[in-house]
Amino acid sequence: MKEYKIKMVQCSYDRAVTETPEPDTLIGKVKDFFSPVELPVDPSIPNGGLLTGEAEALMQEMNRQGWEVVSVVPSWDNLTLMITFEREKVSPME
Repeated sequence: MKEYKIKMVQCSYDRAVTETPEPDTLIGKVKDFFSPVELPVDPSIPNGGLLTGEAEALMQEMNRQGWEVVSVVPSWDNLTLMITFEREKVSPME
């Protein structure tokens, strides 16, 4: 039997990658209110500028404990990762 754990990890974005703000217009303000920020991808920066060090450290630590990564899903804001881990359930009789 398998057991699962889901962990949420907050990431950050490299300050070298910035987005030009919407113009100070009514349409710009409406778009800013209803739409999440679309972060640019810069291929010259590792991971396109998304800093994932904390998530990678968590994955390595969980791997040392016998867990495997099943999936990594970004949230709507692209700065939070939901990581699902699995492993064979250890019987308390062993």
